[in-house]
Amino acid sequence: MSRSIPALVKPELLVWARSSAGLSLDSEADLARIDSATLEEWESGHDLPSISELRRLGEIYKRPIAVFFLAEPPKKFDAQREFRRLAGVLLGKETPEFLQALRWTLFRREAAMEVYRLSGEVPASLSASLDPHTDPEVAGQQVRELLGISWDAQLEWQSPHEALNAWRAAMEARGVLVFQTSDVALAEMRGTCIPDEPLPAILLNGKDAPQGRIFFLGPRICAPALSCWWA
Repeated sequence: MSRSIPALVKPELLVWARSSAGLSLDSEADLARIDSATLEEWESGHDLPSISELRRLGEIYKRPIAVFFLAEPPKKFDAQREFRRLAGVLLGKETPEFLQALRWTLFRREAAMEVYRLSGEVPASLSASLDPHTDPEVAGQQVRELLGISWDAQLEWQSPHEALNAWRAAMEARGVLVFQTSDVALAEMRGTCIPDEPLPAILLNGKDAPQGRIFFLGPRICAPALSCWWA
């Protein structure tokens, strides 16, 4: 029986797709039921996968099959400039689940920007700054005014979840995207963000307690303004 139609892909695209998903040759061989020697042949350019085999790799890497036919690998996106790590989590040792969550965060931000572009609307901008020497009480009041949350309103919150939802809604109203994921182990990530304007994005770990998620939201705008919720 003749072999399926080969996929004319560049080896460097195969290497990029696997490595950007946080997978090694051995781990990928287990997931895709393809031995590591075969993967090495494809990635070295000594052989080509078939279209069906390439589609299987795309499912494992969480990539559309079209990405394998790009002229060159995309430039690496680093959304970890504000990545808050827990003890024992090392740079470059991220899990596939964490890397995929970062990619989804980037995709959703780009999708939101495209919606604004098509609608002709301009997204809200969180254009504010604080002097690091500002008195914490003064800084907290400034952030409250920026987000539109008064101390009296804060006292009416009945639970940590209500507090989290209120702070999140206030930030989103000022053009900050806030997403959550439950696919990443809490031992690896509590939160990370893309601080670029417009529409900076924050990714929280849904496995964290609401107080922990509020704590991560805090430094993104001003810790004193949020710390007083549980003080």
